[in-house]
Amino acid sequence: MIQSFWEIKKLHPLRKPFCRAGAGRSFVKNFICMHYLQAANTPSFSFMDIGGQARSLTSDNASCAMNMAGGGGRSYSLSSYWIASEKLGVVLGTGTTAVAYNNYAMASLIAHGTGAGQLLHWGGLIQDTVVSAPYAWFDMMRIFENQSGGDITIKELGLQAFLGQYVFLICRDVLQESDWVTLHNTEFLKVTYRIRVTV
Repeated sequence: MIQSFWEIKKLHPLRKPFCRAGAGRSFVKNFICMHYLQAANTPSFSFMDIGGQARSLTSDNASCAMNMAGGGGRSYSLSSYWIASEKLGVVLGTGTTAVAYNNYAMASLIAHGTGAGQLLHWGGLIQDTVVSAPYAWFDMMRIFENQSGGDITIKELGLQAFLGQYVFLICRDVLQESDWVTLHNTEFLKVTYRIRVTV
């Protein structure tokens, strides 16, 4: 069984740390389709990218399926050789629309920047796989910073990956209202996703 878990930790040098955590439930259609493309060696398969465009990809593209590390390696930063890495890995949103299996984008993605409603997306880390019976897992994390001048409330979390030079949503979790996190101006947020299987 494959599962996901998330943790949101709010950080500020002058304030007490604040943490929320829970079990993810919302891998979406693109997640299984990427596995299918790798396994089936099919001539062509259609995916919907985060912009709502259908992308017909082949098994030749599958070598980088679900890449979330930008230009390569286990870390991702604000630049890569194909796409802006702010679009890869952990992403956040303010939408509350219920998750559907065919979601291809966040309901209301929080953009990278310092404008109203935006968060700075700093680099992230994909940690080594850990095996500890009966589980095996790895963690993906990213740091966000609020320099927008106002409060931003996080209501949805997601994971985005690229395949064939396009970006695809593979996981989206809408938080219960009790788990919403309001990030005040100048505060930092560390968000971690854990992907875990039962050994």
